Amino acid sequence: FKFKNPIFLDATCSGMQHVSALIRDFDLASLTYLTKSNDKDTPEDFYNDVIKRVNVIINEFGRKNLDYYNLALVELNRALAKNSIMTVIYNVSVYGMKEQFAKKTKIEISANNTIEDIIEKRSLSIFKDLDKNFKTSKKRLHLYEFPSINENETVILNAKDLFMISKILNDFIFNEYKGLGRVYLFLTEIAKITNLLNLSIKWNAPNGLEFTQHYHNYQKSQIKIRLFGTVKEMHYLSYFKDLNQNKQKNAVIPNIIHTLDASHAFSIILESNKSEGGDVISIHDCFGCHPNRMSDIHHIVRKTFVLQYSNFDFLNEFRKLLINHIKLNNYEIVEKNNQTILIFGNKEYVIPNTPKLGDFDIKQIELSSYIIC
Repeated sequence: FKFKNPIFLDATCSGMQHVSALIRDFDLASLTYLTKSNDKDTPEDFYNDVIKRVNVIINEFGRKNLDYYNLALVELNRALAKNSIMTVIYNVSVYGMKEQFAKKTKIEISANNTIEDIIEKRSLSIFKDLDKNFKTSKKRLHLYEFPSINENETVILNAKDLFMISKILNDFIFNEYKGLGRVYLFLTEIAKITNLLNLSIKWNAPNGLEFTQHYHNYQKSQIKIRLFGTVKEMHYLSYFKDLNQNKQKNAVIPNIIHTLDASHAFSIILESNKSEGGDVISIHDCFGCHPNRMSDIHHIVRKTFVLQYSNFDFLNEFRKLLINHIKLNNYEIVEKNNQTILIFGNKEYVIPNTPKLGDFDIKQIELSSYIIC
């Protein structure tokens, strides 16, 4: 490289930005820094928008449901909720979201640290009957400490509360951000069709690279070897011919998003190398460049993102490739009443149409100041 001390930019786009561009959803695009903006504008933020609005719903749910009364005092913040919100597009389950919250808020309960001690330290009367909810061994029990709407206080929750917060957050995102919901439904319904036929899922990235998703079921085995008083464990997997259908459905969205993101990163590097002095360092989703080239990289990121979604209709191409893949495997497909129908086992299955695109103009990204930072 021809320079020292490069400036690093978070240059590739988030999964939610790719979904915004795929579905042309203006509301989602405006919350993920894709719409027209300048340095004087205050950027809108998807995470803050979700957290502010979902807190109202969580608190209201707690006030209306006595079994979850502690939720009336919960106040999620960005540090606590960002990871859960971000991984929704990567198909995290409600249980997985609960575990993310648990990892950040868990309080260990031991023989020397009882529930009564925790309650006494916080001196909040609302927790006085908390111990009634726990009849299991305290050695196996965990409680969770969340931020509160009351200043300088926290809220103690149990596992049931955590699961309900996760469910409310998950449902809110898909119900309120319609573009995300349409993409999610389309891709998961496609996965159900391929699972029915025991077929892999195929797609082409915008840069032309072909991908095949084919997860097999497997059996995990373990071998222990003792040598010189030390026990070593070895694990190996025995794969079967049939598909792992849950993995096929759950992985299709994150895998597609990752390939779209990688395709964009690839285009950034190629475009940067075309210009004189185009050295660029790539570390995961960041790019390092000479400080004098920061504005160039900013322009290249926007340009390549616009080109990726202007020149390639991924969702339509994905559906066409699926239908062709099904036909090549000798399954019958017919057109009926403006629907594409799969005939399988004397039953008819509708292959979902590509979701309707919104009115977001991709070219607005060229005028966005906050797509990268």
